[in-house]
Amino acid sequence: MGAYGEAPSFESIRKAYKKRLNKLAIELNIDGVDCEVLLEIVNSCGVKAIMSLLDVNSYDWFLKELMEKDKSHCINLINAINSKGLGIEDIIKTVLIFNDNYSDGSGRNLVPDMRYNSHLRDVTGSIFQTGHQGIAAFKFTNTNNSHWIFFGQPGINLNMDKLKERDPKLDGVGHVVVFKHKRDIQAIANTHTNSCDKSMCYVCCRSKFCFERLID
Repeated sequence: MGAYGEAPSFESIRKAYKKRLNKLAIELNIDGVDCEVLLEIVNSCGVKAIMSLLDVNSYDWFLKELMEKDKSHCINLINAINSKGLGIEDIIKTVLIFNDNYSDGSGRNLVPDMRYNSHLRDVTGSIFQTGHQGIAAFKFTNTNNSHWIFFGQPGINLNMDKLKERDPKLDGVGHVVVFKHKRDIQAIANTHTNSCDKSMCYVCCRSKFCFERLID
């Protein structure tokens, strides 16, 4: 803190933040992972989306738990973020690693539902169904890069027309994964599914009863 009544300066906040990341890098003890690497990770849109889905606020806890549960995947995730960026499979695997991880016994038991997955752009109308939670890739003109977002907050408007007004370069969505609780899978087994390109069946919870797959 500065003098009495003064807010901490930006520089003091930056130094405290860097000190925290340095400490975390030492605790993780991964070759080549230092403060700067961790800064890239905690600022990654994909990691932020995963943490929002899991309702995790501490990146220290998130990275330590990921390291403890699956060191190999943690390192792969770090390498992906610092090179090509996260892909849909990185997103799904990371979420699944955190299943059944809550001390109160509630677990998460989240499973991926890929029935809304598409590579189409210029989507109009409401992108995601009300009540769904998941992660999606926003796409922009003249690039194939993805900006991962978490969707599912009450009151957040994800109408594509409105979003395009805010950012004219927005060109639709790419991969979309809705995460369901295992207890909900039986309830959706007999519901009609959206058409998809069947490219993600191997990770989709609907693979055994999906109408489009069964008629092949």
